[in-house]
Amino acid sequence: MNSLSFLSMAWLPALIGFVAVVVIMPLWIRFLKTKDANQQVSEYALAQFQQKAKTPTFGGFIFVVVSAIVILIYSLIHQCLGSTMLLIVTLLLYGAIGFVDDYLIVMTHNNAGLSPRAKLAMQVAFATILVCSMYLHIDTKLYLFTFSIDLKLLYIPFMIFVFVGSSNAVNLTDGMDGLAAGCSVIAAFGFAIIAYVKQADPSLLFFLFVLIGALLGYLVFNMHPAKIFMGDTGSLALGGIFAAIAMLLKEEVAYVIIGGVFVVETICCMLQIYWVKHFHKRLFIYTPIHYAFTKNGWKETTTVYLFWFFAIVCMLMGVSVALFSF
Repeated sequence: MNSLSFLSMAWLPALIGFVAVVVIMPLWIRFLKTKDANQQVSEYALAQFQQKAKTPTFGGFIFVVVSAIVILIYSLIHQCLGSTMLLIVTLLLYGAIGFVDDYLIVMTHNNAGLSPRAKLAMQVAFATILVCSMYLHIDTKLYLFTFSIDLKLLYIPFMIFVFVGSSNAVNLTDGMDGLAAGCSVIAAFGFAIIAYVKQADPSLLFFLFVLIGALLGYLVFNMHPAKIFMGDTGSLALGGIFAAIAMLLKEEVAYVIIGGVFVVETICCMLQIYWVKHFHKRLFIYTPIHYAFTKNGWKETTTVYLFWFFAIVCMLMGVSVALFSF
């Protein structure tokens, strides 16, 4: 099945993913409220975000599970598993790390959750399993325009770093209503363009359509004022899956650009920590950097729309780099 014929039928699973999340999410929100599974506001959040403490979390659980089930069933029906199993396993493994973290946060009513060391160890362990399982079946070169470099065995630690960095980057971005989900839809759409133009494995293109549909369904409930948050279950899963997609498409370099918002959020946090540690003052007004805008008087929705615009620009630039790299 070529990419064109697959694209013509991809709207259906995307629609199924969207409708399934839209139908299930209200029931899930009602269930979470009965269990008092509310968001514990981050210690990094500003005072005006404290009211979000009454909003349920675990929203990512629904779009992760729905995506995995729809993708698996549809791929089996059309006998185009291809890369689907790797993507489903990645989604579930990184979602599981986030689920444990969210569960501990909800149960203890504080933001401690998994210790940073335990979370990092699980991220590294899962990334190692995923990358090593694919090592003999993928190209170990990195491509940028007409240049390439073969990392050979170094590709394994490099991709472990990408998996861990990507999952944490999306997690840092998840701080405002619709921010991380919207940026993730944009990044997934960029990967879908690349997969279609390059005539990649049709199952990968199909997976991206399902994910986009499920995320759009989630956004119905996550737009301001959010009725639910994705939690680490969703953000870690999204970061992990984007790393896996970049690896399968051989667009590891382009992903740095496509996920520009995630990268900037992470770099700003790292610089802030370095500055405070070595110079005993802040480099930025606040980090994660999206909070700096609201601290300067911007509305939350305005900040989110600005970041979406930046995400679109980064996505278009990243797609251009990918399509002109050989």
